[in-house]
Amino acid sequence: MRHREVTEVMRAFFMALIACVMLACSDSEQEPENPEGEAEEGIPEEARCFIENNAWAMGLDHESHHIKFIDLPTYDESMVGKGDILWLYLELDTDGDEHEHIGAVKFKELEPGEIPEGSAAGEYVKLLIRIDEPMWYFGPDTENIKVQGFTSEPSGGFDPSTFDTHSGVAEIATGDDWEYYEVILKRYPYYSVHVGAKMEVECED
Repeated sequence: MRHREVTEVMRAFFMALIACVMLACSDSEQEPENPEGEAEEGIPEEARCFIENNAWAMGLDHESHHIKFIDLPTYDESMVGKGDILWLYLELDTDGDEHEHIGAVKFKELEPGEIPEGSAAGEYVKLLIRIDEPMWYFGPDTENIKVQGFTSEPSGGFDPSTFDTHSGVAEIATGDDWEYYEVILKRYPYYSVHVGAKMEVECED
């Protein structure tokens, strides 16, 4: 009789132990609670703070000085489908000789299927722009891309508000997840490419 009682007690003990283990495993599979009790969502745009700046596709003049226009290579059929025909840094408009780039600008020859209907090969070119520096974004949200084409080498006076070759709004990913803003342009021997950019900063109280 005593042996049977001991067996029953041990059986009850092991059943309770198994139940505790199963409960602990079930709890471990649950998602941890957000310590702030809120869903993990991105901060709304209106609650973030930015400073704006101008960025340019910077070319080089004959004395290797940085200039706000680029010299596009002439059409080369052998470069179709073979990568960039021109690659430059997208640089901030800074004072003095400082140069800070936040992305890249490049040009490509069009694939046959990309050529606008009724146009000849080489008559148009593709422009691609990216911002790959963390905390930098395209902005403000209206016409943050301005491009001007020139038939002869420009001498200065680059005012984006007067650029009329192309105006666009880039609303694409930047930073580590960058994407290219792409546009097909009528071909000119020279271009000035302006990007309205903004950097996220800590908001002041």
